[in-house]
Amino acid sequence: LAPKPSAAESGEQVLRRHACEAPWSPTLLLYETTGARSPASPSSSSSSPPTWSPGGDGGGSAAREARHVPLNSRGDAVVIDNEYFLGALVMMHRPPDDKSTCIYHDYFSTRSRRWELRLQGKFRQPSLGQLFVGCVLKDLDYAEPLSSFTSWLWSLSLAPLERLLGAQLHFTLGDRGEGADRPGGEAAELAQIVGGLSAFDQVVVTSPGAAPPAVGGDLEGLGIRRCTSDDWAEATRNLERDMDTEQTYTFCFWGASRFIDLLGDRLVNLIPMFPSISLRSNILGPWPPHFVLYALDRDRGDGGEVSSGEHDKELSSSAAPSRHPERSKYYLVDLMICTERSAEVSELFQRYVFRNGVIGTDDIA
Repeated sequence: LAPKPSAAESGEQVLRRHACEAPWSPTLLLYETTGARSPASPSSSSSSPPTWSPGGDGGGSAAREARHVPLNSRGDAVVIDNEYFLGALVMMHRPPDDKSTCIYHDYFSTRSRRWELRLQGKFRQPSLGQLFVGCVLKDLDYAEPLSSFTSWLWSLSLAPLERLLGAQLHFTLGDRGEGADRPGGEAAELAQIVGGLSAFDQVVVTSPGAAPPAVGGDLEGLGIRRCTSDDWAEATRNLERDMDTEQTYTFCFWGASRFIDLLGDRLVNLIPMFPSISLRSNILGPWPPHFVLYALDRDRGDGGEVSSGEHDKELSSSAAPSRHPERSKYYLVDLMICTERSAEVSELFQRYVFRNGVIGTDDIA
């Protein structure tokens, strides 16, 4: 377990300490922010998605808990424990140079990917809505208009990613200005680029009673993979249609690492002969991106819930929802990806309470 912070330690001090404890610099500082639930506290009985206020905390008026997920951990502790999902998460990253090492050094030595994110666990509620995975920018100031240049840079990433994934992505720059200030903020749509389960590169399903593979272990030859599937989109739609709360699911995501250099803070190889693009300077600003997995309830606007039959219609339909407002989302996973420079953003510590990482070592299986 990570050392306990002192009672007087501020959020900035916690983040800087995590940076000092990291084996590399520059490094990635990862925080799970869906809202960890204390084992002694009862689960919320509400079925409504968390609320959001524009330019605010991404989840109501109170600061959200941000639990540290160390880079290149083994994933042997529960870091996600919320109303919708229980599980572990591992962010594997290749060493930045030949002198640096990590426990996954041999794994990356035979692969070209820069990083790989793995998520393993169980759903606590079935049929919340269609699942989407990708990046959402929760902390931007949406009252500020977006420049045409920034919009153009954002749009550059869409076509290469869709070609790579072989699937249509939902891309939006979010509601800005008056559009971001819809009643309660919940009807607003944030900047995001997300796709269905076909955005993952590998999925392993473990039956009830069987031991799931180690989330940080060797998954070669297990489950289904994009590169060996004749119709990956159809395979993942079928998988989602059969999901339940009894089986254990292991999701792996690495395809986008071809274009996203997280340690280098840049987008690369989007267009041949085109220079790399700084994420912080040209796209994100000082705010960290959030890697998310959420269920979209298309009927949330009128307060209804999606039945399993309606969910099946969504999965079999080629028509994608045109908007993903916050009021329609149930966040299962929300991983905030910070760097050392995030400590310079004072507003970040008003929106999040930074903690050491593990919740416990509960048996997910």
